[in-house]
Amino acid sequence: MIVTVYHHDIRNPEALEFAWERTQNLNGSWSRGPRHADGSRNADYHPAIRVLRPLHVENGEVYGLRSSMMGDVFELGGKRYRVATIGFDEL
Repeated sequence: MIVTVYHHDIRNPEALEFAWERTQNLNGSWSRGPRHADGSRNADYHPAIRVLRPLHVENGEVYGLRSSMMGDVFELGGKRYRVATIGFDEL
């Protein structure tokens, strides 16, 4: 998965950590809206995270995106970084 990070300071490596933290499915789905189908709050939703592609639909069921994980590539300020065991490695 490639995640593009939009941050007010694109030179700030903390933006990568923020994006990684906010693209985890811990208590809902980061890639779904602010509410679950039953109307309850989606705790993993954050308004600063934009999903840039349509979600997968199968048999009328909408599936959110998986959590970010090691090996994924994040783009920040025109540079790409791979999620490492700890932190990020610039590519």
